[in-house]
Order: sequence, then structure tokens, then C-alpha cells
Amino acid sequence: MKKLIIFLLLITVPIFAFDVASVFHDNVQIFQDSDNPSNAINGFQDIVSAYDLGEIKGPDAFNYYLQSMEYLIVLYSNKGDTKTVHTLFEKIIRSDPGHQLDKLFISPRIVQDFKSQRNQMVGYLKIECPVPNPDVSAGTLKLTPNSNGLYATLAGDLTLRIGKENYEPVNRNVTVSVGKTVDVKVELIRTLASVTVLTDPTGAQVFMDGVLMGETSGSVPVDYVKDHGETIRELGLNPSTLSNYFVINRVESGDHVLELKKDCYKPVRLTLPKLEKRDYQFKPVQLERSIGYLIVEAGADDQAGDLFVDSRRVGSLPVRDLEVCSGEHLLKVAFENGTFIKKLKVEEGEHRVVKAVPKPTLLFAGIKSLDSNLSIVQQVKKSLEQQFQKIPFYNSQTDDSYISAIDGLLERDRKVIGNIRKDYGQALIVFGVEKRVKLKRYIDISVLNTELYHEEKFTLDPANPTSEERFVHAISNMPRLVEDTAGVAVIRDPDRSLPVVISSSVETVQEGDIVVSVNGKECADEASFHKALVVPETKLLLERAGASLEVVVKVEVTPVVMRQNLNSLSYNSAYLYFLSKIQFPGTDVQKAGAQLNLAMCNLRFRQFEQAFDTLSMIQLPDRPGISAGTVLYLKGVCYKEIGSWIDLQTLYKNYHFNEGATVINSRGLRVRSLIDFTFEYLRKQ
Repeated sequence: MKKLIIFLLLITVPIFAFDVASVFHDNVQIFQDSDNPSNAINGFQDIVSAYDLGEIKGPDAFNYYLQSMEYLIVLYSNKGDTKTVHTLFEKIIRSDPGHQLDKLFISPRIVQDFKSQRNQMVGYLKIECPVPNPDVSAGTLKLTPNSNGLYATLAGDLTLRIGKENYEPVNRNVTVSVGKTVDVKVELIRTLASVTVLTDPTGAQVFMDGVLMGETSGSVPVDYVKDHGETIRELGLNPSTLSNYFVINRVESGDHVLELKKDCYKPVRLTLPKLEKRDYQFKPVQLERSIGYLIVEAGADDQAGDLFVDSRRVGSLPVRDLEVCSGEHLLKVAFENGTFIKKLKVEEGEHRVVKAVPKPTLLFAGIKSLDSNLSIVQQVKKSLEQQFQKIPFYNSQTDDSYISAIDGLLERDRKVIGNIRKDYGQALIVFGVEKRVKLKRYIDISVLNTELYHEEKFTLDPANPTSEERFVHAISNMPRLVEDTAGVAVIRDPDRSLPVVISSSVETVQEGDIVVSVNGKECADEASFHKALVVPETKLLLERAGASLEVVVKVEVTPVVMRQNLNSLSYNSAYLYFLSKIQFPGTDVQKAGAQLNLAMCNLRFRQFEQAFDTLSMIQLPDRPGISAGTVLYLKGVCYKEIGSWIDLQTLYKNYHFNEGATVINSRGLRVRSLIDFTFEYLRKQ
């Protein structure tokens, strides 16, 4: 009973809410299994009505339409409703004059009644045509031959249309009487050619003159295997993987090109010259495998990463001799500290070696719109996506699925951020929220990263392109890690428009010297002076007390430390940049520069313990400029920020490094002066 109730619930829902096949089979089950088969009447009637109203269409729907009426005939006959039964007989005959009631569930008496009514409505056509199996229709009815080759049709005056694919159709007006047979002779004129092909294996795309016609499928017919066994053996084909016929109709006469393509197989190109108006069946085409191999290794021996090829995970690094189809592929390796993404082309037989070095990910989670007016949001979103793709430091990804999690991101929900880190590794997260201020629309852009959980905000004015430019600049233009320095500090002499030395740790260069040229090139200011320095030695032409002298100075690469209060910089972005440079340093000096600047980011975000730990790992020589003294001073800043004054004084009292040590760069403030200032400040407190 419970089963019956479920079926009754199903058939009370409008037919267009269901798959027709499912509704049909559900009602067949009611007809077969229910204690009251008449409960299926409504379901079958719904299918008939839906087809009559045009709500369901196509060959499959027509078959369900006829079969539903067959079940209704039985159900109404069981109820003794002969009027409805004969109405359904007529509907079937008018829909398909040649239809046979030959189902096992239909009684012989009903079958005989149906034949009797059909004999009162139909006549027959005998089509004589040299082209076998022509298509015959009378009005909207498609006619099919019976076992005697005759076409049953409704009696009356008819306009026949007789044709076949690739032939010019012919119209004939005939009068058909009930029970009589009319002979119809026609000649069909061939107008187009057809091309038939089989492939081994199946599933090959078929192109005719560059146009995709479909792909081969199915299994080869048994008759073909019997008739062409010698050809199959000669070509070395496997009948179990050989496709069914693939027929291309409506082919114009003349020259054509047939192409067969399948992933992991060599494409096949066949020239078909001077085709005539006839059927062509070519020998089966065997496609040859075309594969290459990928060898993917991490950039560092101790790095673990998961490899995805064309979005499919294939394993953990290292991956050796991975078989892939020849052609283009998208590689992605998910590391703990970022991702590696590369598009590449693998040639047939090639063993392609790829070193996977991760980059941080720039994940753009989209912009949350204020209302249904999306024009500004979409415009800004598209512009940002294009610019993010150009930042070489990041693998830029857009994932709109996180738009629903923006509220969580604004609250720095560690679960949401943890999910992003799991999917994208170390990532800079960028998202926006549209707002209105005095009728104008603005977009607040938030930036944070998966390592710090500290948000930065930028406001974009869609009417002012420079606001967007400033934002992109803030996340993409990273501070320098190192500079070339010669132990000489200069400023521009406004009277001479030349650099003048203001301090020097080089014996041959004195304070007050005018720098006439650097390596033969005249410099106008501090910036051009340092740009002209060349490692390991540089010639300076100096002017001292009216006399010229030439000296050679030693040039070294030394770290540069950024400031803590740069409004033009995203420190979230800088943090990931410096972190990656520590993980994959170019030189020891570059690594030290990255560590110093990473510590400055920690100080910016008031992560003093992390800053102190990072500084403790830095090893720099004791010399003028950015050096061991710089590191000691910055450690003292960490003590100062957490209020540990005793530790600060102890650290600074033990300062024994070079008196020329500086902060920021080699021309920055002297560490000794800053320490003295600190002690003076503490004394006054």
C-alpha cells in the first residue's frame, strides 16, 4: 500500500516536471504490480495529453505516446468503456497508420478489434523506386513499409513526398481508397555524395573540410566483419575496438579533406579528390597512439607537492615518466608555500623535464556588489583580473566561489583562510565590497594573506583610474632586497649639479670630494651615482681642492631595509614576496635582505616575537652600512615595542660593532647615533 501511495503522488505532479521516460515506467509498474491497475490511467493520459499539446516532442516522446495509448486501451477495455477504446484506436491509426498492436499484455480480442477498425480507415501504397528503402511521407505522417513492402496510409486524397538522403525529393498526388493498393512509380535523381568511414579505436572526431561532423561510436556490424575479414586482418585492426559506420551525407561533388582526431592519437588527414554523386565507403582507419612523458621534480629536494595535470591529480612529486597525450597541457603543483603553474606542449616521444618552483598565489575572491546594478563591479573586476595576470611574482587565480565567504574573510575567519591555504598554498587574498558615499559608488578592497591574518584596506574610485593603478602598484612593486655600495655616501651639490661626498669609509675618498664621473660617466645626483657603481670595482674621478684625482673603490652587494610606514606598499604582499625569497634565495646577501625585510613586515603588523626570531637567524658581517650592527639595533626595537626596557638597555650597552653601521641602506642613519638617542630618551624618562 505504501508503494502505491508513492506512485499516486508521482502521477499527480504535472508531467512537465518529470522526465517522460520515468513517468511512463512508473505507471507501467503500477499497471503490472498494483492491486488496482486503473490507478495508472491518469499517468498514461498525462503523457498522451502532453504530446497532443506539444509539451513533449521528438521520436522518443512519440514512442511513449503510442505505448501509453496501448496501455490505456487495455485499461479502458477492462472497465468496459468501448467508446474510449475506439477513440484511442482512431488516434493511434491517424498517428501511425501502419502501427501493430502486438504486445503480450494486449488480448487477441483487442488486437482483432483494432485491425477491424484500421481496415476501415487505411489503404496501401506500393512504391516502385530503383533507390532502395526511400523515405515516404503523406503530409505530416512518416510512412513505414510492412512485411510485404506496402506502406499503410489513411484513405483519401494525399500528397506524397518520396525521397532519400542525398537525392532530390519527388511529390506525387494520389487518391487512396479503403483497403485498396495504389502503385506509385518514381525516379529519384542523385544530387549529393555520401562518405562512410570506420575507425579503430572508436571515439574519433570526424572533420570534413575543417567542420566537425561528429565522432565515431558504437561497435562494428557483424556483417561487416564477415564480409571484410581479410581487410581487417590486412590492416591489423582489432574488431573489438572498431567503430560502427560513420556516414557523412550531403557532400558536394569535388575535392574534400577528411580529418580524424582523437586525444592521445596522431591526427589522420585524408584527401578525397573529385568526389562524384554517389556513396563512398573507405577502408577502416587505424589511429596511431601519440604520447609523451613528463618528469616533474620539485625545485628543492626536500619539497613535497601534489601534481595536477589538466586539473586531474596524478600523484606527489617527484613524478617520473608520466605518460601523457602529445599536445598542450596545464601543470599545477600545489606546495605548502605556494603553487607552480605552467602551460606546456609535449611532443610525441618527448621526455619533458619540469622543475617545479612554487610561487605564492594571488587569489582574487571577487567583489561583493551593493545591489543588482553590477556594471561598475563587473568593470572593475575584469580590469583587476587582467592586471593581476601581469604580476610575475604571483600565480594569479580568480575563484568566485569565495564571494559567499567574504563576510568570513572580513572577520579573518581562520577556517575560511585555512581552506584557501589548503587549496592554493601561501596566498595573497584580495576581495572587494562595493559601498556608496554621497551617491557615489566606491569599492573597498581588502588584502590579507594566509600567513599573517592582518587586513589592509584600499579604496577604489571607479571614476578615478589612478586609484586602481595605485592599488595594483602597492601589491606588485616590491622593495629592493640588495644594492651595490662602495662605502661612500653622496648628496647633490646644487651649485655644480654633481654629487658631493658627505661621508666615506674608504681611505682614498674624503668628505667634500666632488664626484666628476663614475666609470667615465657623469652623475648628477645620489641615485645616478649608485646606479653607475659596478661590482667588484669602480673608478671614480674626483675633484678635491681644485685638483683632479682618480681612485678605484671596492663595490659590494649589501642588503637594503625598507621602511615601516610606506603608504604606497601592501605589506601583506611584501611579506609573501620576502618569504619566497628566503625559501628560494639567489645568494646569501639576497637571503639576508629578505630576512631583514620580513622582520620589518612583522614589526609593521606588531608581531614582535616573530620579528625577533627572524632577526636572530640573520648572519651579516661586521662592517659599515647594513651589517651586524643593523640587526642588533632592530632586535632592540622589538624589546622596546613589548616594553622590555632592561633587555633593551643590556643589548645596546653591549654594542661593539662597526661605528659605520646604518639602517635602511648604506647612506641611512648611523646605528650608533640611534642607540645614543635611545639612551638619552630613557635618561629623560
